[in-house]
Amino acid sequence: MFKVRVKTTKEIKEFSLEKPINGLEFLITNHFYINASCGGKGTCQKCWFLIDGVKKLSCKTILEKDCEIELLNHIEPVQKKSRKSIDQSHRFGISLDLGTTTLAFYLVDLTKKEIIEEVSVLNKQAIFGADVISRIDYASRINLLTIHKTIIEQIKYQINYFMTLYQIKKIEKLVVAGNTVMSHIFLKVNPKSIGVIPFEPVFIDHKEITGKELGLPIEKIIVYPGISAFVGGDIVAGLLATGFLNESNSIKLFVDIGTNGEIILKNKTKLYSTSTAAGPAFEGAKIEMGLGGIEGAISKVEYKNNQLEMTTINNKSAIGICGSGLVDIINVLVDEGIIDETGAFDEEIKHNLAKHLKENKFYLNTEVYITQKDIREFQLAKAAISAGIETLINVAGLKNSDINEVLVAGGFGFYLSKINAINLGLLPFKSETKITNVGNSSGEGAFLGLIKEEIIYEGEKIAKEVIQIELAKNDFFRTKFIDNMGF
Repeated sequence: MFKVRVKTTKEIKEFSLEKPINGLEFLITNHFYINASCGGKGTCQKCWFLIDGVKKLSCKTILEKDCEIELLNHIEPVQKKSRKSIDQSHRFGISLDLGTTTLAFYLVDLTKKEIIEEVSVLNKQAIFGADVISRIDYASRINLLTIHKTIIEQIKYQINYFMTLYQIKKIEKLVVAGNTVMSHIFLKVNPKSIGVIPFEPVFIDHKEITGKELGLPIEKIIVYPGISAFVGGDIVAGLLATGFLNESNSIKLFVDIGTNGEIILKNKTKLYSTSTAAGPAFEGAKIEMGLGGIEGAISKVEYKNNQLEMTTINNKSAIGICGSGLVDIINVLVDEGIIDETGAFDEEIKHNLAKHLKENKFYLNTEVYITQKDIREFQLAKAAISAGIETLINVAGLKNSDINEVLVAGGFGFYLSKINAINLGLLPFKSETKITNVGNSSGEGAFLGLIKEEIIYEGEKIAKEVIQIELAKNDFFRTKFIDNMGF
């Protein structure tokens, strides 16, 4: 038996352990959230902590004797709406946006049809890898039960938090909107077939089960239907929440930029969909100091009066940079000539910002920087998104100028500068007026499905009509991808 003391900016907790344990596993198990986007392989260099005063990677440290840990980049859950009191005679439910990177929970008063409290936390499955391919690999090749139990325990923890805080005796219903891989793992269904050609999910329709079947204190659970292996229930929920599927002659585009980039095109009576890899850049996984949309992440950067001006989420001290901040700073560097058209740093340039360049890194402050490799990752991601959009438009027999409205969803979309996205070629349009940031539409759709269950079944019918476009063997996509790499 040995003791481990954990110190954060808010508290000190002490734990008694009976056997040695990996440091990152210990933190994740005990609901301490730190960045670990490589899945504990030690390659992302993000999960640092101080152990007895020495800085180490938690994923490469074994806890086996009395020690004190100080968390350097502890990520607190983000709490948004919150009420102090509720009517105990009302009915209650929970909706969940089950993201690869982030879980957004909504405690809902079903009687009044309104949100009581919203909490966002990092998905603890990050210890098994930052993207869906890593999760598929772990679930199918190593241990499905372990990765399934990880998400179930995290959901159970949040349910119990809500029930204890508000003295709720019963939660009637949980509605889950997640991508196809996350939905499979949540329901303890092996996602192996999604990761190999022809990329076929085990199920795509909605699922209804009891909470007892998953060991959750919920009467009924409904999982949103998806469209394909890589366009899931989170997208269906988002389409419903934004009214994208309403009958109209408007030609519209829906782009959800998260760990994947899912794209839906509505051409009057037809719907087209595709998915392309993007999230390793925009969700921070492959950006050295990248973060998701969490407190302390730099979300906005401007260059004014010869100075960099930065905004962080919830105005906390900057600890990293999220996708929208990455777009902003790269746009500044391109505009000012610090980055050339190929994406390379110009280390010979005579400019006020040149003082921020050191050893192939551009420092936003003394701690946070972007690297040349980060810029390359961004170029790959933005080329994939823009080429995917243009490919869908081409398949539908349209031109970019034919699109009447573009909805950009996801936490990234909430903070995204539309004009910067156009300038860099992330969104291949000329006018920002047709672009609307719709934020976490998946979470809104999960909430709608909770208070109006029939909308889920309507979404399922429409999802079956979507024409799926595969990009891997598409010559037009390959050409556009290469064309869109530069600035």
